Amino acid sequence: MRLLTDAVLTRLEAATSKAVGDGQAPGDTTLPYSVLYPLDDEDRDGDMIDTQRTSWFDFQVTCVGGTRVQAEWLADQLRTSLLAADLTPTGFRMYPFDRVVTNATERDDDVQPPVFYTIFIVRGFTTPT
Repeated sequence: MRLLTDAVLTRLEAATSKAVGDGQAPGDTTLPYSVLYPLDDEDRDGDMIDTQRTSWFDFQVTCVGGTRVQAEWLADQLRTSLLAADLTPTGFRMYPFDRVVTNATERDDDVQPPVFYTIFIVRGFTTPT
């Protein structure tokens, strides 16, 4: 899983000049920024010898902006990049990516000044090479 998450994180970082956090807010929280969260794998499959040879891995990306427009702009940019990705971390190939969930943008007034969050989840098919 680590190699897969690293490949997705690298893709996100290459897609924007904005900071990307790895499971937590990045060191530079200048808005907008995003955070990658690896989620669980599902739908493992394989042959009789190795029943867990292939799998779908889910990744959540949370985009944070000072305005709705900032959060949605960053989410659009990163989602487009991941959906076009054909990643090849050492020993694996990840393709294709599917959009699983795109949540509506929400305003968080619990912090001051308020921020806006847009969350999306993508799923990538993974197979060993």
